Amino acid sequence: MGNEASTVHADGAATDLPASQRAMNILKMIEFSKDPRAGMLESRDQYGDLFLLESHLVSEKIAGFCGPELLAAFDDKLQDGSIVREGAFPSGIVALLGAIMPTIDGEEHHARKAAALEAFTPARLDLYAPLIREIVQAEHASWAARGGAISLACLTREMVFRIFLKVLYGVERHDANKFRVLLDDFIASIRRS
Repeated sequence: MGNEASTVHADGAATDLPASQRAMNILKMIEFSKDPRAGMLESRDQYGDLFLLESHLVSEKIAGFCGPELLAAFDDKLQDGSIVREGAFPSGIVALLGAIMPTIDGEEHHARKAAALEAFTPARLDLYAPLIREIVQAEHASWAARGGAISLACLTREMVFRIFLKVLYGVERHDANKFRVLLDDFIASIRRS
């Protein structure tokens, strides 16, 4: 697996991936890095549910798999330890982001996943609803009061960020712009790196 041109199918047998499911193209990899979701969908449509993007210029390869059977096989391999998350990301990304869920395994991953899922239980969502409604109503009222032309895309983005700050961190509106600029700069620096 990994850097080899073979794969493990849902039945557990390793086989070579046919050329029709492999893209040897640096441009495909660049497109994928710019928009992974669109790259995954386009590659799936072109190569099928299982594919490999690779290039002679880049040592990293991107394996893609879609569909319930392949996802179930992947989850089974994660569960039995045949596949691990550790080492899946370039070391620079791990150094930048730290030990995040996509880079950890075992009990630490299970504990973090359980905590994240707990945040989305119906009882928790009922707690968030009034906060979200209050922010949305206040924002919509301020948009209506402005009059003239406004950018719904920009204003909605700021509103969603304010909702995240309030719900996740308890940060009030007056702090939002300072944090949004810091986050925007951080995201922009990742894209440039």
